[in-house]
Amino acid sequence: MTRTAEGRSTTLVRRDDGVTLELPSYAPRHRLPHDLAHFVVERTLGLQWGFWGSIAAGAVFGGVEVLPRKRTARVEERSRQVMKGTSSRVTEAEAVVGGVVEIYQRRLDRDWAAARALLSGIWRPAHPSRELPTQAEVRRVCQEISDAENRWLGMATGSSVTLVWPRQAATSPRHKARSTQRRRTSASAARVSASADAGRLDTQRDKRHLCDRLLAP
Repeated sequence: MTRTAEGRSTTLVRRDDGVTLELPSYAPRHRLPHDLAHFVVERTLGLQWGFWGSIAAGAVFGGVEVLPRKRTARVEERSRQVMKGTSSRVTEAEAVVGGVVEIYQRRLDRDWAAARALLSGIWRPAHPSRELPTQAEVRRVCQEISDAENRWLGMATGSSVTLVWPRQAATSPRHKARSTQRRRTSASAARVSASADAGRLDTQRDKRHLCDRLLAP
């Protein structure tokens, strides 16, 4: 991530699959670039399938350019599969990041009642990936934002910072849910099969007992 004039930034992403992406640059609304704030909050709170986790897994969001500027069918298909399974998680992360950044800007980490009320009002999916941040987590992530902001503001125009997103499982939440359902179905089928086998064994034993009684002198 490179600091450019007027507080803007340019960001190049090099994924593990060899794809390079260029993120769009927006006029900053705050002292810290929005994408950098996302990185800090998502990494600190373990939001694996937010903006950055989805990009690492293969998502290509609107406005993001593939370099060189030519999207292959493989890149498009991978992005489509990832985004199909993570759309609600990305929206969830956006809401959490926005809430935490507002808490930081308003210094509400010093007023937990107000911070908790703010977090309680953010959008949540029907099945959240995690609970809302605790007081300790809010304080820790606000400190991380403060540290990142100070480093960013201390950088000269044209200088860059390298950020490394932690490796994560390649399975999206949607695919993980399907795998879990398949495992449950397989387990149920195994139980049914075992019950059926037990029933057959009981029937065979009954037949043997009946034959023994008939053949007895």
